[in-house]
Amino acid sequence: MALIENTGIERDKLMAALPLWRGLEGARAELINHTENATFRLDLPGGAKKILRVHRPGYNTSEAVRSELAWAKALREDAGVLTPIAVAGANSGLVQSAVVGTSDASQMMVLFEFEEGREPKETDDLAPWFVELGRSLPLPITMCKLGNCRRDLSGCVGQMPAFLIPMAFGAIGVMRPA
Repeated sequence: MALIENTGIERDKLMAALPLWRGLEGARAELINHTENATFRLDLPGGAKKILRVHRPGYNTSEAVRSELAWAKALREDAGVLTPIAVAGANSGLVQSAVVGTSDASQMMVLFEFEEGREPKETDDLAPWFVELGRSLPLPITMCKLGNCRRDLSGCVGQMPAFLIPMAFGAIGVMRPA
């Protein structure tokens, strides 16, 4: 049993789960980030890359993950915000599950197309990025696609306004090098 760093994920089980998607034969998995999820870069024969996000067991529901994916897709399609594209599995679903850790708990996984770029650093000035994001978001259109169409005051302000719910699950995106 070879564990991948401090993730609790067994390398053999992770590799055995890759056939949930087509075209990943011969992939090598490298851990690139571990916070609430474990994120792997998959290096494929021939040089192609994909990103695999393995969710921590019990951290989110499949509905929450699908909502985040729908939100990211709406940002890309409606606002032109660069968000990674989720890749459907062999069963056509975006969210796959398998036992990849030391427990018997199944973990959700999402495969993404690889996007060139870098993760923001703590020292980066992100204010201009958020200003641009705020200008480009067609919130009523985006949120109506997600079923969060409350057009009253309580749907727009408060501790957890409807348009912030998908953001609570962790926005996904990349920064392009300047």
